Amino acid sequence: LLATGYECEQMSLNIQSNRRRKNQSADMSLHRDSLPSANRGNKSVLSKQVAVFLLCFMVTFLAYVDRVGFSIAYTKLSDAIHQEQSHKGAVLSSFYYGYATSQIPCAWFANRFGGVRMLTVSVILSTFAALITPGDASKFNLLCLARVIVGVAQGAVFPSIHTELAKWKESIGPNYFSTAVSLITSGMYLGSAIAMLGLPQVAETSPGTVFHLQAFFGVVWLIGWIASTSSVTAPPRSSQPTPD
Repeated sequence: LLATGYECEQMSLNIQSNRRRKNQSADMSLHRDSLPSANRGNKSVLSKQVAVFLLCFMVTFLAYVDRVGFSIAYTKLSDAIHQEQSHKGAVLSSFYYGYATSQIPCAWFANRFGGVRMLTVSVILSTFAALITPGDASKFNLLCLARVIVGVAQGAVFPSIHTELAKWKESIGPNYFSTAVSLITSGMYLGSAIAMLGLPQVAETSPGTVFHLQAFFGVVWLIGWIASTSSVTAPPRSSQPTPD
């Protein structure tokens, strides 16, 4: 009986040991599979993929710096010439006409042509609009046109980002995916906070400089974006059989 009890105890210990080894192996496999299969083992490509996520964060950051920064700089310009409140409202609301009407079309274009291309076009348009934005509040029509263009351009930002993130959802795993989404979303609030903190001082001395800074950082972002996305490709979406 003692021998039988000893054998049973040994068998139990062996079973527990085997289970622990299997769990450790499964955890290592899950961690390995959480990385993109196309880029696994290639540190250079993987680092560029991380750079793409950071640049997506930066584009939301710059978008909200633009929104807050324009309001600060334009208010300063319009107050200097004692512009009517109705004109101020028309200029400041112009952005939202473009932004509201471009969301659905931009989502379709992002799905059709890819989020990378649409995000590139978006920042090009925003940069162009910043360049043509006059530092004179009396140029009412040009200000409204520039803000409508910015609204249309920024209407493509989130549809493009989410189109690209959707391609990576399965391959990077839920933990990395939720981290990427949280990082990119935080750019909105951080951009607003930084703009409110730093741009009033810039607008106090030279309001037009705010627009020039927006154009400059748009060009810098485009250079980094093109360099990072040139060698990073998202994994193909898993195809599901269509029901007859």
